[in-house]
Amino acid sequence: MLQWHGGDEMDLKSLNAFVVIAETGSISLAAGRLNIVQPALSRQIARLEGDLGVTLFRRHGRGVELTADGQRILDHARVVLRDLAALRDEAARRNFPAGEVAFGTPTTVAEVLIAPVIESCARQWPEVKLRAVTGYSGHVQGWLQSGTLDLGVIYDTGKALAGIRTSPLLVENLFLVEPPDAPARDTATLEEAAALRLILPNPVHGLRILIDMVAARQGIAIAPVVETDALAAQIDLVRRGFGATILPRVSVFRDLREGRLRATPLERPGITRTLMLATPDDRPLSGATRAVAAEIRAEVTRLAATGLWPHVALPGDADGDMPKWHI
Repeated sequence: MLQWHGGDEMDLKSLNAFVVIAETGSISLAAGRLNIVQPALSRQIARLEGDLGVTLFRRHGRGVELTADGQRILDHARVVLRDLAALRDEAARRNFPAGEVAFGTPTTVAEVLIAPVIESCARQWPEVKLRAVTGYSGHVQGWLQSGTLDLGVIYDTGKALAGIRTSPLLVENLFLVEPPDAPARDTATLEEAAALRLILPNPVHGLRILIDMVAARQGIAIAPVVETDALAAQIDLVRRGFGATILPRVSVFRDLREGRLRATPLERPGITRTLMLATPDDRPLSGATRAVAAEIRAEVTRLAATGLWPHVALPGDADGDMPKWHI
């Protein structure tokens, strides 16, 4: 086992010198590349070998070659120096974000959120390249855990998520969504909704799991006439008068504005779910990722303030209450 015999700090110049010598196979060539005299470079390596307690190089007539210990340390040294370079680059670009950011959102919020975020980011940070994907909240969660995404918007399931750090965006209300000629009412109960021809996602879908959980607590049977995970088909069937569904209002805001659908708040019990901003927890966030995350939060706040996204609470609301489920 290799042990560190030096003080509290490692000499990064010596570590960099070690990598350059390993790459050139020559102390004299490395000295020229580093613009340092050869005896001083040899002293740096001797000091590093003393601190590590191992021999890093074997000398021969043509130069030097790595020992087995040196080869193992080389891999670690490259990682340390690469991360340090990334840290310095990140600090230099903190006020000028740049780079690619892949982010994902659930299909239920994609239409209202993706375009404004891309437009605003392009205007503020032209060096940031965005790649946006949509899918079910569970898919977005999986893409975050696999490292495919840098940033995601997901729904809280009430369970800890391995490999993901989260913070709440808002708690949204669910609505009974019906054709425009449905009877007008101020509110609707879940029992009234269950008596309609419901078009809902399949039982494994997060929204359906929530609806079924609330219904079971109330002793209400949920028996949809159609089960589909295709959000567009779900909404189109309601437009055609085939039945009704349960969704956040933001998912059908265009249809509501143009009079193609009617949305009624669910009460007794009311049902809400928490929208979360999520990032992988196995790597630091780049400046570009932080900038996009801040813009997503700002856009959600704007949508909530305009009434387009009816909500129970936002982070920083006076009551400070961000419930995971509101039943």
